[in-house]
Amino acid sequence: MSKDKNSFEEWFATVFDRDRLAEMSGDMRRNTKAMFESLFHSVDMRKAIVTRDEFRAQQKMLADLAKKVERLEKALGGKKPAAKKRKPAKKKTAA
Repeated sequence: MSKDKNSFEEWFATVFDRDRLAEMSGDMRRNTKAMFESLFHSVDMRKAIVTRDEFRAQQKMLADLAKKVERLEKALGGKKPAAKKRKPAKKKTAA
């Protein structure tokens, strides 16, 4: 029995030495971290999906903002800021 026990201990020591256990532990940590990051990323992406009610609320908010802009423009005399005129690009002549 002691011979079997010694051979098992030798096998265990060679297969599961400290360096190998540390490497396996590091692999497990990295894989677990990657799995959780992937899971949380997919949960965040689900939150990015807008429901119909949220979409309608955003549309209403944008419509209200557009009305406020119109009222402000009217209060300022109906003048919209003049757009800057662009100078035409000079054509390159072949030399």
